[in-house]
Amino acid sequence: MSKTIDIASEDQYRDTLRNSGNKLVVVDFYATWCGPCQQCAPQYAALSTKYTNVVFLKVDVDKHRGIASNAGVKAMPTFMLYRNNTKVTEITGADMNKLEQLILQYGDNFEAFKGQGKTLGTPGKPFVNPWKSDQPPVKKNKPEEESTPNEQAPEPVQPTPPKQDLMQFDDEDDDVKKAIALSLEQESKQDIPADTKPSDEEMKTEEENKEKPAVDQEEVMKLIEAQVDQAVLKELLDMEFPKIRALKSLINTGNKGQEAAIEWLLNHQEDADIDDPIEYKIETDEEKAKRLAEAKEKAKQLQAEARRKVQEIEKKAEIDREKKRRESGKEINEVKEKFEAAQRIRERELEAAQKKKDKEDKAKIKRQLKEDQARRKAERLIKEGKLDEVRELENEMKMSFLPKDAKTSTGVTSSSSSSATSSSTNTTSQTKSEPTEATVRIRLLDGTTQNCTFKPTDTLRTVYNQAALLMGGNKRFSLMVPPRTTFATNQLDSTNLKTAGLAPRGQVVCTPNV
Repeated sequence: MSKTIDIASEDQYRDTLRNSGNKLVVVDFYATWCGPCQQCAPQYAALSTKYTNVVFLKVDVDKHRGIASNAGVKAMPTFMLYRNNTKVTEITGADMNKLEQLILQYGDNFEAFKGQGKTLGTPGKPFVNPWKSDQPPVKKNKPEEESTPNEQAPEPVQPTPPKQDLMQFDDEDDDVKKAIALSLEQESKQDIPADTKPSDEEMKTEEENKEKPAVDQEEVMKLIEAQVDQAVLKELLDMEFPKIRALKSLINTGNKGQEAAIEWLLNHQEDADIDDPIEYKIETDEEKAKRLAEAKEKAKQLQAEARRKVQEIEKKAEIDREKKRRESGKEINEVKEKFEAAQRIRERELEAAQKKKDKEDKAKIKRQLKEDQARRKAERLIKEGKLDEVRELENEMKMSFLPKDAKTSTGVTSSSSSSATSSSTNTTSQTKSEPTEATVRIRLLDGTTQNCTFKPTDTLRTVYNQAALLMGGNKRFSLMVPPRTTFATNQLDSTNLKTAGLAPRGQVVCTPNV
């Protein structure tokens, strides 16, 4: 039967620790949902029945969060050992072997039924025959009458048997006792060979037995009864089992209950030593100190071994982390190099495309400037009446803007000479009917203005490129036609000067992009 105490309140917990005195108190902090807690519960109950001089408590952390918080519980199960209301050590995890070692180390050291001991009923000293002498003891006879001068004579009494007959009976008893003693001596001599001498170990054991105080059977039985389950012992005694057998059954089964004890009794009822006294050993201070020293040394060895294993695990984990770090570093470097290579390729492509676009824009602006100069020159020649020079100028302009393969073709040159007269007449008629050029005043970002001449059919993209050229290639601006008509980037290619109202004259303002 388990002897653990389930804590119901914080006051009970404090009172139990305070009133335990010098006893060792073991506290099991557990939870009902904790698997390891449920697994080690039977072993914990077995320890409570095995070590009756130790107080075993159980605290449910879900019901008593205050107790667990004050004790500093961080994991379940946690076992804490207290003595004199002071915590001496603790253990985390379901390591019941280690818990038992700590109980032996810090508890009241009392071990029963282990090792060699003395059997009750055996004599501590060899039997000494009082009639060993060959001569019978001499029995002194009292004088028949002893009197002093001060004493009065005794009154007459009834006659007694003669003293000679009494002496004869005493002598016969002495002879019988002497014969019995001699027969016992002869039997003991027959059991031990004549040439056999006690060994040193036997003499030493005999001396130790002489030095040790005799063990009282009643005290032994009380100590043994304190170690077993009293309820099961009472049930076995009620079943009329001998007390010595009942105690042996409970000791050998580890107080596992009535059924286990009865099964042991049935299996060992024919043993020769079933009714022999229980061997019991009282531990001396030297033996107790020696056992404690051995337990401490073993605990130190276990701690050193555990520390060594932890160091090996940490060292291996550190090596694994370093390997992973290096591998991840290599992967990161490879990804970074690939990204930088792709970035350089994109930058070169963008740079090449930008250079090509800038070259095309410059060529277009240059062509527009050349066309503008040619138109102004043609207007001046028309005003002066120099039509031949106008026709030559138009032919030069046409030839300059034709493709290279078209410039070498003869068909173009012949057709240009034959249609010179018709083109001149068309030009003069066109100048009279509708404007052939558009003068646009461009207001730049720095506030300065510039008058530029374009064709009415030119798009606003041409004006935009001209303004960018005048501002040193800056293209971070938009075109606005007063009063507040702003053209987006996608409208520059689809809107010409005539549609925008800039032919024959107009004004454009460059506004910075926000």
